[in-house]
Amino acid sequence: QTLRARFDYRLKNAQGETVRHENSMMLVAGPDGTPLRASGISVDITDRHRIEESLRAKERELSDLSRRNAILFEGAMAAIVIIDADSGLIVDLNVAAETLFARPHEEMIGLHQSQLWPPAADVLARRIGEHRDAAEEAEIITADGHQVAVDVTSNVFETMAGQRFVQCVFRDIRQQKQ
Repeated sequence: QTLRARFDYRLKNAQGETVRHENSMMLVAGPDGTPLRASGISVDITDRHRIEESLRAKERELSDLSRRNAILFEGAMAAIVIIDADSGLIVDLNVAAETLFARPHEEMIGLHQSQLWPPAADVLARRIGEHRDAAEEAEIITADGHQVAVDVTSNVFETMAGQRFVQCVFRDIRQQKQ
């Protein structure tokens, strides 16, 4: 029979600083349960613990940032559509985009951008190839087939994993056009 135990604890070192140690122990017993031998090791895990705590703090910070970004994205008055730069498919949009295009979120996800903004394929392909941002006037098509004059600002961005997206911000300019 072998009994294993692992535990960590805090203690003060010779300089009076609090350090963390992890102990791993093993007790080998005979068939009758009599201990035959014991062995163990104690490892200073102070640095590992600090790094893990730092990572947890960063994760909380990123989570907070992600929540704030989601609030800004969803709360934006302008319609925002995120398009996969390689496929041209819509991967995300905010509530204002649902309203402008008169289509629910679920219906727009996976659509090719040219179904909503016909000249988009050519315009976005140029921008992606040139890796540049731009603004222009255009017309979009709503779910009921109406054309709406908009100002479109688009920019290409790349994730840390190397995936490229185009963020398009649409502003309805029908009133200014009248």
